[in-house]
Amino acid sequence: MVRPKSAPPPDWVLARRAVFGARVRDARLYANLTQQAVCERSGLGRATVQEIEAGRAAPTVDTVLLLADAIGIPPGQLFE
Repeated sequence: MVRPKSAPPPDWVLARRAVFGARVRDARLYANLTQQAVCERSGLGRATVQEIEAGRAAPTVDTVLLLADAIGIPPGQLFE
């Protein structure tokens, strides 16, 4: 069975996704970590981290938890 393709998210969701990605990047840089270091600590792929930081990907809750732990911050800080 083929799933119908869902509609893209509304613009406000895409804007907030971009803000989230910027917070991930800012927190990573504040912790003096490279994307590669976050990948090694989290087990996530480099492309995944790049797409999240660029606001092009919608991370799962598990991915948010992995990112926050790798950066060394509480997950909620990425949403403030």
